[in-house]
Amino acid sequence: MKWFTIMDKAPSVLLPLKILILFFAEIHTKTDLKIGLMVPWFGASWDEGPRAIGTALCAIDEINKNDDILGSFQLQYHWRDDGCIRKNALANLTALWALGVDVFIGPSCSDSCEAAGELAAVWNLPMISWSCRSSILSDKEVYPTFSRTVGPYSTLSKPFIGMSTCHSFHITFMNSF
Repeated sequence: MKWFTIMDKAPSVLLPLKILILFFAEIHTKTDLKIGLMVPWFGASWDEGPRAIGTALCAIDEINKNDDILGSFQLQYHWRDDGCIRKNALANLTALWALGVDVFIGPSCSDSCEAAGELAAVWNLPMISWSCRSSILSDKEVYPTFSRTVGPYSTLSKPFIGMSTCHSFHITFMNSF
């Protein structure tokens, strides 16, 4: 589909939308799919909020315009600013749940994901994050409904070591800003 070609060039925030489309198009029986988006906007150290939400909303609009993607389904959305703060994530996840969302996309910060992921599990609702990397979130006993489009930090060393070995690097280092 042409739409997936466009999506492949978009920021990683859209990957959860692709996953949801493929998943819910097969099993969901409602005609409306309500998405709860959680993006840090104000006061966050993460400054991608405006771009992430703008990209997601453009994608939702394009999906809803094209009957070839979801047929009779329509995506609805509600979004909240979690500010990458744990208690804000819990409060906003609860507010989205009260609105009857079917799935959560976000939060984007690991501390918020850890708290919100447990609550989403209590409600048995899927949560997909595009940037939470905490290895704690890999525990499916605690986070059975949590998924992510990036791996945990604990898996970053293997590709780095492989690249260093492949290029015969004798001295390497990692720097995080």
